[in-house]
Amino acid sequence: MTEDTLLKETIPAQIDELLEKLWDGTDNTILISEISKNVVVAGRPAVQYLLELFRSAQIWATLRVFKRAKFEKIGKEDDGTLNGFSGDPWKNMESALVNILVKAGETAMAPLIEATKDSHWEVQERAIMALEVIGDIRAVEAFIDLLDHIMLKSKAEEALVRMALAKELPVIEELIKKSETKSIKIRKEVIRLLAKMRSSDYDRAAFAFRGLLIKMLSEPIQLICKEAAKALDELGWKPSDTEEALYLIAKEEWEKVGSLGVLAVRPLTKMLPDLSYSVLKKAVGVLEKLNWNPSSDTEKILYFIATGNWEAIASLGLPAIESLTKALSRYGHMEVQKGVPRAWEKIYSQITTIYFGGAPGDKNRAVWHNPDVSNLIIPIKNLNKVEVDTATYDFHQVERFITYAANYLDKKYLKKCVKVNIHGDPGKLHQNLRNLFEEMFGSVKFN
Repeated sequence: MTEDTLLKETIPAQIDELLEKLWDGTDNTILISEISKNVVVAGRPAVQYLLELFRSAQIWATLRVFKRAKFEKIGKEDDGTLNGFSGDPWKNMESALVNILVKAGETAMAPLIEATKDSHWEVQERAIMALEVIGDIRAVEAFIDLLDHIMLKSKAEEALVRMALAKELPVIEELIKKSETKSIKIRKEVIRLLAKMRSSDYDRAAFAFRGLLIKMLSEPIQLICKEAAKALDELGWKPSDTEEALYLIAKEEWEKVGSLGVLAVRPLTKMLPDLSYSVLKKAVGVLEKLNWNPSSDTEKILYFIATGNWEAIASLGLPAIESLTKALSRYGHMEVQKGVPRAWEKIYSQITTIYFGGAPGDKNRAVWHNPDVSNLIIPIKNLNKVEVDTATYDFHQVERFITYAANYLDKKYLKKCVKVNIHGDPGKLHQNLRNLFEEMFGSVKFN
């Protein structure tokens, strides 16, 4: 027994009989109402059955269900191919099925939303049509997801615009909220869509989401800021004195940003971590002209990255490692890809001591406390001492370090130059670690 047959057997036969009458051309209004009531009673299986009728592979099979008598009424013979029978009769039936789903209301909501993700675009399109008329804002996210669908993008846009016209602020707010977790491409489409609503019909809606677009000017994603600024331009919006810096930064109008003087410094420094490499360089160029001096380590690192001062970054020591790692993955520019490894090498060459445990020894850049070296491949070439506090050390952390040392540090150098100092109760040091230390390192001393 096929899945379609199983699905059909879960709904009342009365629905099928009523569908046949609908095809016969009986008064649609009464039948649609009656069928929708039956669908509500039958629930989800009935909705899914109706949706199945929209599949292109099912259309011809569906037409055959309505018997040869229907062919006779329009003066045709059933030759098995049903040629010429996919015109108006099916279009009328299709419209009636959408109306049935609309009238089913809440019963149809969840299956319809699921149907917008169907593998057949015909099913997706009819689901959009029904959901738009139902007008429930729960459908907004489903429409958002279709904004990058090559065939259904325009249908989804039209549905969102018409729903916004009907419900205004609730739909606008849902658009913004649900799009926040989507891809940058979809978020740009949402902003562009909001900017479309500029006619007098949308004045109230435009006023409602203008504030949301203004907030987007300080988004951590540069492309979103730029799209928001463009949308605000289309709405005829003019920034206030407090908004102008963010607006001009989003538009990347650097000369105008610089002309704001001190008012531009705070917005610029706040957005530095989120800018692309090319824009970061331009932003830092503006800040330099404004006599800005970076204060925090983050600002210093971003400033040095933008100016290519890798020696200065290395001078910050281990605190710069995490920022450099992020920079390597964030900025694809060749200068960064070459500069970060150079800075790493200089930073790791400053380390002379590694300390494992909760009570650190010397607090300086030459001491690396509780290092995670699981992904480290750069040699710590000036290492001369390993300290372990037996009361607080992490076994796995030490074990990973010893594996790293065996793979990336010269064995003769380890044996000759690197000493191990064990602090606390020797019995608390795992015997395996003790054996490895004694085998690989120059000396092991218990204090």
